[in-house]
Amino acid sequence: MTYRTLYISGLLLPALIFCAVNLHSQEATSKPTPPSAPFIQKAPSPGQWTITFSYPEEHQPKVAGAPAAPPPDLSGRIRTITVTKVKDIAHVEAIRIEDTKLEEWHSGTTVYAKTNGTDIYAQGSEMSEGNSPMSTSSEFQDMKWVTAESYLGTIKYSGHDCLIFAPNAPATLKISDADAFTKFVATAPLVAFIDAETRYPVEVRTGGVYRDYQFSDPPNSLPLPTDLVAQIKEGKRQADLEHQRAPRPY
Repeated sequence: MTYRTLYISGLLLPALIFCAVNLHSQEATSKPTPPSAPFIQKAPSPGQWTITFSYPEEHQPKVAGAPAAPPPDLSGRIRTITVTKVKDIAHVEAIRIEDTKLEEWHSGTTVYAKTNGTDIYAQGSEMSEGNSPMSTSSEFQDMKWVTAESYLGTIKYSGHDCLIFAPNAPATLKISDADAFTKFVATAPLVAFIDAETRYPVEVRTGGVYRDYQFSDPPNSLPLPTDLVAQIKEGKRQADLEHQRAPRPY
């Protein structure tokens, strides 16, 4: 009887050790549980936010001892976009790297656009803006890939507790391994850092372009500029003249 008990124990002990090791291996490679949805909140309205862009040429690693490379030519590219929304009025201002400016005023569904050095606003419809970077939409429409499947975990980043999302990340990636995570995000085509509390984006990387988001309180009111108001009034006056009936000859 004693021999049988010892023999059974001798078989069970290795089995228990194997199960424990196997369970630990599964836990180490299992994906973290995503937080509750929504993963990204709509931008505030009324609200104000600024997106600062940086480009792959600006992220090239510096080689020790190598001569300083000339600054990349990024002419024409946007450095910042600031969106301000109050009621049915929105203002979008884009500053290019060479310091030229493009601005839009949105009044209802009508858009008035003007570039640096011009005095006249071109008029268009908000319906045609689509996914333009000048969009005033509160939806972050180009971030549909931020899903439970792309969730990697939570880390401290840029002063925020951030939810990290990256599609098709290696199953073995541990974001707690700072070196491995840094190497991964340096080349990953899509990475999003989302504030865990507000659920607003902190930084989004798409194809090597970094977008840094800053949210702030909007002004109490947002009147259209005086030159645009004058242009709208003049346009209405001209339209009224064109629609007036010609005077009768008698």
